[in-house]
Amino acid sequence: MFSKKSILTFIAAILSFSIFAQGIQFSEGSWAEIKAKAKAEKKYIFVDAYAVWCGPCKWMAKEVFTDAKVGETYNKQFVSYKFDMEKGEGLDFAKEYKVRAYPTLVYFNPEGEMVHKVVGAQQVDALLEQGTLAQDTKQQLPALQKRFAAGEKDPEFLYNYAMRVYKSYEDASEIGLAYLNTQKKEDWSNEKNFEIIQNTQGDYTSEVYQYIVKNKAGFVKVLEEEAINTYIQNGVMTAMRPIIKEQDEKAYLNLKSEITKLTGDQAAKLNAYFDMHYHRKNDRGEEFKATYYDKYCDNANELNSIAWNYFENEEETAKLEQALRWSEKSIKIAKNWAFVDTKANLLHKLGRDKEALAEAEEAVALAKKEGQDAAETEALVTELKAKTGNVNVSPTEEGIVFQEGSWADIVAKAKAEKKYIFVDAYAVWCGPCKWMAKNIFPDAEVGKLYNAKFVNYKFDMEKGEGPEFAKKHGVSAYPTLLFFSPEGELVHKVVGGLPAEQLIEQGNTALDPNKQLFTLKKKYETGERDPDFLYNYAMALASIYEDASEPAGLYLKTQKKEDWSTEKNFELIMSTQHDSKSEVFQYVANNKAAFVKAADAESVDGYIEGVMGMSAQNIIQNKDETAYKALKEDVKKYMGDNAAAFSAKLDLYYFQGTKDEYKYLSAYLDKHCDNSAELNEMAWMYFESETNKKKLKAALRWAEKSVDLDRNWANMDTKANLQFKLGDKKSALATAKNAVELGQALGQDTTETENLIAEIEGALKK
Repeated sequence: MFSKKSILTFIAAILSFSIFAQGIQFSEGSWAEIKAKAKAEKKYIFVDAYAVWCGPCKWMAKEVFTDAKVGETYNKQFVSYKFDMEKGEGLDFAKEYKVRAYPTLVYFNPEGEMVHKVVGAQQVDALLEQGTLAQDTKQQLPALQKRFAAGEKDPEFLYNYAMRVYKSYEDASEIGLAYLNTQKKEDWSNEKNFEIIQNTQGDYTSEVYQYIVKNKAGFVKVLEEEAINTYIQNGVMTAMRPIIKEQDEKAYLNLKSEITKLTGDQAAKLNAYFDMHYHRKNDRGEEFKATYYDKYCDNANELNSIAWNYFENEEETAKLEQALRWSEKSIKIAKNWAFVDTKANLLHKLGRDKEALAEAEEAVALAKKEGQDAAETEALVTELKAKTGNVNVSPTEEGIVFQEGSWADIVAKAKAEKKYIFVDAYAVWCGPCKWMAKNIFPDAEVGKLYNAKFVNYKFDMEKGEGPEFAKKHGVSAYPTLLFFSPEGELVHKVVGGLPAEQLIEQGNTALDPNKQLFTLKKKYETGERDPDFLYNYAMALASIYEDASEPAGLYLKTQKKEDWSTEKNFELIMSTQHDSKSEVFQYVANNKAAFVKAADAESVDGYIEGVMGMSAQNIIQNKDETAYKALKEDVKKYMGDNAAAFSAKLDLYYFQGTKDEYKYLSAYLDKHCDNSAELNEMAWMYFESETNKKKLKAALRWAEKSVDLDRNWANMDTKANLQFKLGDKKSALATAKNAVELGQALGQDTTETENLIAEIEGALKK
């Protein structure tokens, strides 16, 4: 159940990240509609071409697209669109624009012509740079293509064009060769030229590749031998792929001969690797795999990965023993928690439980030293101690013991043991999931309840049975904690990470038919209207972020209005009543003094501000002028001392992207903003993007206000840059020197400010 603090935090989170989100605003609709919108608004298009399983895509969505500076730039300059490449129109888009890796960021001009493409996750500054590059008509891919087709031979142009094409995962071999032909062959070994060779000249039959093989000694004198060897090896490995795919025996034998000629000491290893992949689907596959991993593979991660794959997928003793050899080899190369954990699991699967226990305990010890989450290994230790008759440790002392098997196996086990089922529905990238696995599930008190009363199961929602399970049971956030009856019927659900005492509380709730969420739901649907029941049901729904306004409203009707301000009732109101036009909200807002007496001013103000913010969301998105004006009146009426600042922020976001944006931004920052970092960020943004003196002077005011609130190197540097841009060189020099002193005192990198000082001093001498 939510505490007041958690409710206010939840409301604040909605307000901060949803309503007043400063990141990229992605448009919705079909691809045709997006192109039409861009053409009408004369804007470029930015497409985030992603896949739902892609970790770097999720990282960009969370860390980069939400950045204020990125949002400010992209919302002004682009129509932005997110596109899943593995469903719907995404499949055709991926094919047409050759999207082969994720994320791929694709840019189009207002006429819908692709002008720029970059592959891979980008940091904030890099994404801003890509946006600028995409709109530079001289640097756009079609313009570069035309220049190349027209025969331009300028080396710098050819170099930059080749690297641009390479970074978009397109074939840059022709362009790279054209660049190399402008250089003397004896200069091919310099760092810049070899970069082009590595990235564009990968065909082992090419003139460039053959030249490097023949003149390897000369290249090694200038560059590292490892880099040359890697290039040569990559060439033959690239040649392997189509041969493996097509199972072309003649080409296979020819390439094996070439590998021997080209790669010297590495030939035996590369041929073993080639054999393993070429024969992977035939009767000799296991033989060649064993040869490669036993004799040639010296990559500890690769050895551990294949060993774990066998642990998960194989049942034959011979194959598991083979995997154990690879696991032991990985540990000899680089011993760590993950590798020892693999060995422990393989020993357990082979029935060698005493050996497995020793390895598992060592893995746990290593994990603690390395700061790793070893919850699953700890669960294995508990299981092995129980199986091997270790009487010194109770199975509950190590926290929750999670069972293995299919979902059907778990349900059958629960039914046979007449136990409820607890499911940790998680995603591998989820931070709160990892936090619970590391800090909560191993708790002894948690284990005491859950091991006694539940069959416990961990379920990755993004692989295997997980996606179907998630869809069936409405899992859309992580972690989601699900509780089932012994018959496999869902009875209770909680969303979000919980501390140990709350997880114990929720476990007891799940076991109580009078409190189980889905039992309450059935009672509600059959007409149960007892006040205590309605209260518990509404709060249970609120705890999993589902609409609880109806049962909460029915509960409040059973109470006198003057009792709505009690701690219990106001907690329910904060959790469930989020419509600014509702009777309940209007009553709270009009009787604020009574609620403040019973609760506290912070809670009441936070509730009113949160609901106002929620109302603002659709109004701002839909640019509903009538509703916007009405909301402004409500803000003035209900928000007291906070009304002016809140109203100023509403104006800022409502007029974002219009000709009046500057006016409202200036009003907010000058009169209402007391956040030093926010003031500095906006001042710097204007320094970078504006030439208008009036706006630059406003930015200088914001920087000075930021300095007054919290004087530091960053905002002093911003102030100095603005002073210099406005022509006040002497003031800029003094400010920049102060900025360097502040930064260096804290061990910060002040190189850019020092460069600014040199630039100012040069300007003063003229």
